[in-house]
Formats: sequence, structure tokens, C-alpha cells
Amino acid sequence: MEHAESFANGNTKELKVWVIEDNQSKPVGLISIHGVDSAGYAEIGYWVAPWGRGNNAATNAIALVEKYAKSMPEIKTVQATISDLNIASQKAALRAGLIKAEPSSKMCPAGGVDTTATFYRKALAV
Repeated sequence: MEHAESFANGNTKELKVWVIEDNQSKPVGLISIHGVDSAGYAEIGYWVAPWGRGNNAATNAIALVEKYAKSMPEIKTVQATISDLNIASQKAALRAGLIKAEPSSKMCPAGGVDTTATFYRKALAV
């Protein structure tokens, strides 16, 4: 929750941040593009509150961010670094069409601890 609040309060250097809403337009989470590297990889991150889970909120949000990313010519690939312990986030990424790639050298937060992580990616059609 603390991590998500830092995004909502603008305490991070994100390229773009959106609130994830449910079908009744109530906020249930956040999704962002952290930044875009020189190879055109747009690193995304997302978080859904317990009361918003189980309704494809993250999957739908990833699809909307992908649509937005297609309007930015510098973005060639959407990528998420997901904790190896976060099965729900992995499933959301896969449902959104991201493909499990190689292990990340970065550590990733999961439940208050840093864990190993894996990249999930989707190349954008040109």
C-alpha cells in the first residue's frame, strides 16, 4: 500500500500514471509507465487493491496502457518486471498478452520483501 501511495502522491519519477477503476468508476489500483529506455522498452508497473482483485482490473489496465504506448513512437515493447512470487500479477500479464521472458537481474517487491523477478513483454505492432 505504501508503494502505491507514493505513486498516487507523485513521489516517484514515473513517465505516466493512471488510476485503475472498476466498472462503477471506483478506484481499485494504479498502473504506470516507469520510463522508456534507449531500446524502446517501456517498463510498466501495476497494483490492484484487495477489493478490486478478481475482476481483470490489471489485465484491462495493461491493455489500455498498451494502446496508449502505441501512440508513442519511441516505445517498441511494453515490459513488466514481476516478482516470481506474485502469481496473480503474472496471470494478469499473461492474460493481457505479455509473454514470459528471461529472469530479471532486478529484485522486485512482493508482500514487503524483495524477491527475484522475471520479465514479461509484448512487442508493439508497427
